[in-house]
Amino acid sequence: MEPTYQIQTRERPLRWRRIMTRLFAITFLFLCASKAASDWPTIFNDDVPGEIEQAAKGLPNVVRKCRVYGCWSNVVNLIDPQHLWRVEISREAIPVLVNDCKLTELGSSNEVPRQFWTQSPYWWHPPKTGKARYFITPGFSPETIISSEDGRYLTAYDESVEVLYVWRKWSYY
Repeated sequence: MEPTYQIQTRERPLRWRRIMTRLFAITFLFLCASKAASDWPTIFNDDVPGEIEQAAKGLPNVVRKCRVYGCWSNVVNLIDPQHLWRVEISREAIPVLVNDCKLTELGSSNEVPRQFWTQSPYWWHPPKTGKARYFITPGFSPETIISSEDGRYLTAYDESVEVLYVWRKWSYY
């Protein structure tokens, strides 16, 4: 009697499907992890930027928390570094900061460049409405390189929760 052979046609496609599913899952997890890592600030409070520290000088308990995010463009463009700040700061320091950084107040959120609202850190949610004030340094431009060591600023201060959002650009030359 001749041996009979059974051909298993389902095993190969099932094995291939499992491999592809695992490969897809690993790729998806890698992409999610790399995106999260790029937007993640330090876990602990960051050092308070010098401009904020100077504005808070002599005013006790003005600064509570500070997050600083170095934009990815800093890695590519070392000449024109940028940072985003989120600082919990009392409103008493705002006039001093405005004076020290030579900021001028904007009339509304409509005057703020659209790039300000679309920054990537997960905690970057500047107020577009409500009790908010907007300030800018003359000469600040989202697209151009800054030619000043003093720095240029675009800020939004949410008075209801006392949080200052700052986009800072400066140059080494």
